[in-house]
Amino acid sequence: MHFTKNEARTAVLLCLFALLAVTLRLFQYRTADRPGLPFEPAPADSAVLNRVTEELDSRKLPLDVNSASSRALERLEGIGPELASRVVEERRKGGPFADAEDLAARVRGIGVLTIERLAPKLTFRNTARQEQ
Repeated sequence: MHFTKNEARTAVLLCLFALLAVTLRLFQYRTADRPGLPFEPAPADSAVLNRVTEELDSRKLPLDVNSASSRALERLEGIGPELASRVVEERRKGGPFADAEDLAARVRGIGVLTIERLAPKLTFRNTARQEQ
């Protein structure tokens, strides 16, 4: 496929304009005064943004067992929906888990091998037991 001289010039010019637009946008983004969005989100957008933020937080490792949702726990290798719901239910009944050994002792189905495999991917913040 061959281009005429005018077609080639036009294509090069369009590419240069696109490159300039991307460069200006990146520069504008990097020099913004405030971090975050360049606009004020509408209430409906805020709900979506909150949901996306929760989703992204649930994918971070290490995962905080004492605040993770059942869906977040299911993302760990070897933790299915039933085991994740048992972890959440035991946390609700007995309060936060102190450490990996406490988790293994209180939740049926989580043994020594599972804890050894998952320990680097877990944290246990807010370990003060809740009074019942």
